[in-house]
Amino acid sequence: MSNLVAVNNDLAKEVEDLRVKMSNMVAVNNDLAKENEDLRVKMRNMVAVNNDLAKENEDLRVKLSNVVADITELREKVDSIAADQGAIKEVLTEAADQRQAPETPFPLKSPAEMRHLESTITPDNQRSHVTEMSRILGQAHLRRSIRKVFSDEMIDAHNMDGTRGKSRLRNYPRIIECLLVNNDLGKDIEDLRVKMSNLVAVNNDLAKEVEDLRVKMSNMVAVNNDLAKENEDLRVKMRNMVAVNNDLAKEVEDLRVKMNNIVADMAELREKVDSIAADQVDIKEVLKTIAEAVVERPAPETSYPLKSLADMRHLESTITPDNPGSHVSIII
Repeated sequence: MSNLVAVNNDLAKEVEDLRVKMSNMVAVNNDLAKENEDLRVKMRNMVAVNNDLAKENEDLRVKLSNVVADITELREKVDSIAADQGAIKEVLTEAADQRQAPETPFPLKSPAEMRHLESTITPDNQRSHVTEMSRILGQAHLRRSIRKVFSDEMIDAHNMDGTRGKSRLRNYPRIIECLLVNNDLGKDIEDLRVKMSNLVAVNNDLAKEVEDLRVKMSNMVAVNNDLAKENEDLRVKMRNMVAVNNDLAKEVEDLRVKMNNIVADMAELREKVDSIAADQVDIKEVLKTIAEAVVERPAPETSYPLKSLADMRHLESTITPDNPGSHVSIII
C-alpha cells in the first residue's frame, strides 16, 4: 500500500507536469496559429499587389506595342521622305526648260546664287518666287524636277542639316519655305515633327512608368524576401513544434504504460484483498465453530481468577489437546 501511494503520487506529479506542458503547447499553438494567419494575410496582400503589378505590366506592354506601331509608321514616312530626298539627287538629269530665266536663273549652281536668291525673297514677292518654283517643280515628279531648281553640284554639296561634311540647306530658310509650299514635303515634315514630339512625350511617360515599375518590382522583391524569411521562420517553428509534439506524445505513451501497470497492480492488489477478506470470513467461521463446541462441553474445574502459582500449575496440567476450546470460551 505504501508503494502504491508513492506510485500514485509520482503519477499525479507527472500528470500535473503533463498538464503544464499541454497548457504551454496550447499557448505555442495559438501563437503559431496567429503567425500563420498573419502570414496568410500577407500572402493575400502579396497576391493583390502581384495582380496590380501584372495589370500595370500588361498596360505597359500595350503602350509599348502602340509606341512600336507609331515608330514603325514614322519610320515608313521617314523612309519615304528620305527616298524623295534621294531621288532629288539621283534623277535630276533632264535639261532645264528653255524659257526666260528669273532674276536668279535656275538651276542654282553656286552658293553665291543661292545667297543672292535668299536675299531677294521678301514677304511682298514671296508669292512670285513660289509661283516660279511651282511651275518648275510641276513639270515632272519631284525626284526629277528638283534638279531644275538645284544643280547636281548643289544637291551633292548640301543636305538639310549640314551633316556628314555638307553645307546646310536650312541656312536658306526662305528658299526652303518656297519649296515646301509647292509640295507635300512640307506637310509630311510638319506631321513628322508633330508625331516625333508626341513620340518623345510618350517615351518620357513610358520611361517614367518603367521606372515606377522598377521601383515597385524592387519593393516587391524586398517584400518577397521578408515573406520568405518569415515563412522559413515559421517552418523552423513548425519543425520545433513537431519535435515538441513528438516528445509530448512519447511522454503520454510512457504515462499510459505506467497507468496500465498501475491498473494491473491495483487489480492484483484487489485480488489479494479479496483473498484476505475470504480468509477472514473462514477464520470467523472457524472461531464461531470452536466457540459453539466449547459452550457444549462442561467447563473445567478451575476457579478464576488464579491466585497462586499452585493454581496456575494446576490449570496448566488440566489443559489437554481435547479441552482447549472450553478454556478459551471461559476466557473469552
